[in-house]
Amino acid sequence: MNGPRPLILGSSLRLQTPLETFELYPPTLAEREGRRPLPLEMLGRFEPAPVHRDRLPAPAFAPGRAWLDRDVRALINVHDLDRFEDFVGFAETCSSEVLDQQAIADECGLSHRTVARWLGVLDACFRTLLLPASTLDFSRRLVRSPKLHFLESGTLESRAVGELYKNARHAGIAPNLSYWRDSNGFEMPLLIETENAPVVPVSIAQVPNPADAVRLRRWMDVAGVSQGAMIAERGGRLPRKGILSYSTGQL
Repeated sequence: MNGPRPLILGSSLRLQTPLETFELYPPTLAEREGRRPLPLEMLGRFEPAPVHRDRLPAPAFAPGRAWLDRDVRALINVHDLDRFEDFVGFAETCSSEVLDQQAIADECGLSHRTVARWLGVLDACFRTLLLPASTLDFSRRLVRSPKLHFLESGTLESRAVGELYKNARHAGIAPNLSYWRDSNGFEMPLLIETENAPVVPVSIAQVPNPADAVRLRRWMDVAGVSQGAMIAERGGRLPRKGILSYSTGQL
């Protein structure tokens, strides 16, 4: 071999090494469709051209049970993988919800410490994302616990957050993402902060609707920002100043 070459080490686990690592999550929608993803800096500021799919996307990533036998036992000593699988199944029903480890522990008959360890295993296997709560309080009492998102399943909210997060990580970017919820239940499911721009609030809904647009506009007024975005399962436009709408297929 002539001269130094970059070394790429593939692993299904998050490696604890002193080397600079490049994290590869399961394939994104953009990767499966062979197109460029929507950059975080574009969301809420520019609308991409309509997506023309010249080919059907490849089947979604489906790891099956093999990762349990291969990866989980490499991380922790689990004697009963069926019980761990039951834990994963229940945790998936909590996707896009504020994390309540004690509720998961009670439902699964586990200790709080075990739930914390097993959630760490899911993170190390690139299955989940703990989305932190924003610290922007605007003199309001905020919920401080993170939200649990399963990256390859779960709700529309988890899928949208997961696609944006994976796109950024596959570009070598550590995105600054969070969510916001006050003690009265007023919530913004996703906030995006980049180096070149202030925070952009993102509303996520099945279809663009006026009620969600009003809520998004209200948060923008509270935060004093002029740009926001709405992501919906099905595309559509809302005549709201400063709000751009996207479909999940554009991410």
